Order: sequence, then C-alpha cells, then structure tokens
Amino acid sequence: RIDSSTLEKVGSIKKSGEHLEDLIEGLLEISKIEAGRIEIQRNPIQFIRLINQIEQMFSVQANDKSLNFECVHQSNLPKAVMGDEKRIRQILINLLSNAIKFTEKGNVKFSIYYRNQVAEFKIIDSGVGIDPCEYKRIFKAFERVRAPGKPYVPGTGLGLTISRLFIEIMGGDIQVEANPG
Repeated sequence: RIDSSTLEKVGSIKKSGEHLEDLIEGLLEISKIEAGRIEIQRNPIQFIRLINQIEQMFSVQANDKSLNFECVHQSNLPKAVMGDEKRIRQILINLLSNAIKFTEKGNVKFSIYYRNQVAEFKIIDSGVGIDPCEYKRIFKAFERVRAPGKPYVPGTGLGLTISRLFIEIMGGDIQVEANPG
C-alpha cells in the first residue's frame, strides 16, 4: 500500500522531472539556433488539418480551466501550404499554452488569416495583460513577468524566446499588444 504522502512525493518528483526536461529541451533548442544548426524545412503542410488539431488540443485545455476557446478563420484557408510543420506547431503550442496558462477567467481567441502565401496568427485572451515596458523582456530567455497579486504560474521562461527565434528564422515577425488589468 502506498500512502498519500508517498503519492504526493512521487507527484512532486514527476513535476520536477518534467520541468527539468522542458528546461533542457529549451536550452538545446536555443543553443542549436544560436549555433546556426537549425534547418527550417519547406515541406507541404496539411494546413487545415494542423489548425483543426491545434483547435482540438486547446479546446480541451481551455475547457479544463472553464475558459471559452474560440478558433476563427476565413472559410477559404488553403488545404496545404509550404513550411516547417514541426516549428509552426511548436510556436502555436507555446503561444496558445501561454494564453491559456495566464488567463484565469474569460476567453482565448485564436484567429488565422492567410493571404498571398503568408499566414497570420492572432491570439487574444482576457488574461491580466502585460505592461508595455515588459514587451522586450518577455522574449528574452528565462525572463518571466508576474502580475502583482496573481498566483505563480510554472514555466521555464524559454517558450517565447524559442518562438521568436523560429519566427524570425522563417522570415516572420511576432508582436505583442496588451491592456494591463
């Protein structure tokens, strides 16, 4: 028989291991990018399938937090596009995970626009917001912004750094706008 104290300890060890694994993977990704050892693929991506998978994944996460999750896109999205599916998926997962993680109540809206072979993804949430003076800081490795009086949210502070680097390597841009409070 395993008592509840032992189960708590095992759970804590598991969480610590997962955090350490995320940290190591993030550091390896950044090291590869900085060393110029990341190759961006240009392969066909089943775009609508990718968007549907992302929508399903985050609908569940949002529902678990009693958040409203909405995915909006034009009806004529291309079925297939060229790009690096692994990196695009990783970027979207990082951004949407943050939106849900830092939103305590309300909603998260994921919008997709596609025009002239360029995809634009927009994520809007009803979280606490970020002070404009923190915009540059959130994209730096290990930097995390915590709103006063808000609960601690676990993470490594590498997701936005990695996302920004991948976006820039692929010739894109990432921007943030916020209404603190």
